[in-house]
Amino acid sequence: MADYSRPRHGGQKRDPKDLIIAYCSRDYPPAHNIGSIRWSSLPDWNMNHPELKVPEQIALADAAFFVGGSDGTFWAKNWVYYARKPILGIPRFGGAGETIYEMERERLRRDAPAVGNDYETLNQMSGDVAVYAREIISLAERLVSPRTVFTVMSSKKDYREVFASCKVVCKKFDFDAVRTDESLSLERITTQIEKGIQDSAFVIANVSEPSMNVFYEVGFARGLGKRSS
Repeated sequence: MADYSRPRHGGQKRDPKDLIIAYCSRDYPPAHNIGSIRWSSLPDWNMNHPELKVPEQIALADAAFFVGGSDGTFWAKNWVYYARKPILGIPRFGGAGETIYEMERERLRRDAPAVGNDYETLNQMSGDVAVYAREIISLAERLVSPRTVFTVMSSKKDYREVFASCKVVCKKFDFDAVRTDESLSLERITTQIEKGIQDSAFVIANVSEPSMNVFYEVGFARGLGKRSS
């Protein structure tokens, strides 16, 4: 992959050192010499240390792709999950990448059905690798930057106009504002709220009056690291 990137980036007159960044343990030699190679501050990727520090390349990434691999690849996948970054397993090359794809697909089907269906883009039988790669990148962009905005506010009728205003403003910026009492889902309301917050780009909360439910939802969003306003 690194060798393939060199002529592509060179042809675009962009320095590979700005585009390909790898981290290497001081105990092992680099696997390649493409791009910028840096020493990692971590002795290993084990999760049995008193304090967990996310590996640099995962901390800096917006999403993680897994192509092939074996047992060690699952260490990386677990770190990505811990860091709450999108996980994209590429199944067409087998190995750990295929297993990760199947696990993540089932998780998304259960927790976020709309995203789960979209995720199957990774499993298409496209013969054109360039087209396949573009669609994978497009999926990654959608996973990194969702287009829904979860609104947190009282369900009283007085707030209907507030929600309507939020929806109009969000639409101008290509976002879709949603609230749970609009949903047709038969799931428990708490489950809907948690999924809605988790799958949103950010949260708009109206805290004009004290409400335990609103405070819970705002706290849940903050716990997930969601941006709120």
